Amino acid sequence: MAGTRKIVFDGNSLLKLLTHYTQDSADSIPLDGELVDCGVSARLGQWIGLLVRSANWDGPVVPSGDGLRPLHIRYEGKRVMTWKQDGSTNNPEWKPSVESPYKP
Repeated sequence: MAGTRKIVFDGNSLLKLLTHYTQDSADSIPLDGELVDCGVSARLGQWIGLLVRSANWDGPVVPSGDGLRPLHIRYEGKRVMTWKQDGSTNNPEWKPSVESPYKP
């Protein structure tokens, strides 16, 4: 029988990891990204959301009446997919992930 273990991490560490893994994507997270808030969805199991501010992102600082459009990031094995939910022609596709900068 497999054991269970609780894994704890802070939101800023998750942001930096996602910044690294999206660096080669058209929808990359800028290096100056600042974590404003984070949370776990009560409606969508296992979904985590980060509210990030960056001077390097285009668009309004204050969201329009319909709210902020999310940047979706998926990581699977050695592949990363990003896409925006903004009605653009950005078609999501899997790309090889960037190798980890950590070398033991």
